[in-house]
Amino acid sequence: MVALIGWSLSVPVFAQEHLMTAEDMLVKMQARLKLTSNQLLAVKPIVEKYVVRRQELRQQVPATAEERTKIRSEMKKLKVEETEELSQFLSLYQMKQWHVISRPKKSRAGDDKK
Repeated sequence: MVALIGWSLSVPVFAQEHLMTAEDMLVKMQARLKLTSNQLLAVKPIVEKYVVRRQELRQQVPATAEERTKIRSEMKKLKVEETEELSQFLSLYQMKQWHVISRPKKSRAGDDKK
């Protein structure tokens, strides 16, 4: 039997590896994007809003493939909306970096081969 110590049982297993708090993302953005203090103040509420919205979606336990597809579609929609909002405050270079750091880790596996 596998113990899930430290994991919230209310979050579906498929979503657990992608959990990141708003604070985690802001720290990552500050380090990688070299945000100014004004940018940090501007993006913080955006990041917080979308972290909460993603967590709400992850709380749903899909019973069917159709429900999983719907949740994935909503997640993609949230990412598009978040990116649009962030683009109002980040430079083009920062947006390119944002796309790299905001992708799930499994999507980045071949990045260093390009």
